Amino acid sequence: MKKVKINVCIICAIIMLFATVNVYGDRLLENPKSIVPSIEDVSTSVGEILTLSLDISNVSSNGLSECNLKVAFDGECLEILDIKPGEIIENKDNFEAIVDNEKSTINFSFKDSSKGDELLKLDGEFAQITVKIKPTAKKNFSVFRLTGLSLSIYEEGDHFDFFGAFWSSVSAPKIGEISVKDISGILGDLNGYGLVDSNDYVILRKYILGIEDIPVANSLDVADLNLDGSITSIDLSILKRYLLGIVKELPLKNVCKKPILERPIEEAYIIIEGEPPLKDETKEE
Repeated sequence: MKKVKINVCIICAIIMLFATVNVYGDRLLENPKSIVPSIEDVSTSVGEILTLSLDISNVSSNGLSECNLKVAFDGECLEILDIKPGEIIENKDNFEAIVDNEKSTINFSFKDSSKGDELLKLDGEFAQITVKIKPTAKKNFSVFRLTGLSLSIYEEGDHFDFFGAFWSSVSAPKIGEISVKDISGILGDLNGYGLVDSNDYVILRKYILGIEDIPVANSLDVADLNLDGSITSIDLSILKRYLLGIVKELPLKNVCKKPILERPIEEAYIIIEGEPPLKDETKEE
């Protein structure tokens, strides 16, 4: 019983510690000396590439000798392509950004290497982040959250006022959001690259043959080309005719199988709007 009481006390102490840190973190953003980071809210589509601005405001007029931000992003939705220092950083060598794809975080850091001559004194663009909306995006939005912040404010006489905080993933404040307008993608675009080409045909053929899965989360939305609720060799034949210019637009709804009662299923033919029957594309010549 004694051990149980001790364990309960330890757990309560840990909970109180995290609660205290998170409350302090919330107050930090309201501190008159604290900067306020933000990323513009945007609306985009699957496969799009866009460059976002990470801005900071309320920068001390005395200047910052150091500024460190830790930002969490949605790794299932976003691929970080590039990060560059923003306009308010004069010496780009004072800036660094490290992406941890495993933890889906970015560590931004600024440090004045001149000991006072290149302090950060202006509000504005701290960093530029180039991202791509992944084909595997399953949500209609993606959020950036601030999970850590530390500052070193320059004071007279070469003194510095330092303070910082961190947040748990649950309580971390949101600093920006990306709305994904259409996670259904483009019909026929099976790799999420934003166009329909022969690569998509290869992917669909391998899927029909059971060799590989379709590499996007919304496979039914992009591969069901006749909207019958399934992905079959009919869709493969439609895709081939679309690439050849015979089928002018997708989806193609008026499609049926020609009944061949005594032939195996892999030798079935399909009929498309009165065109000559096209043999199943999964069968080798």
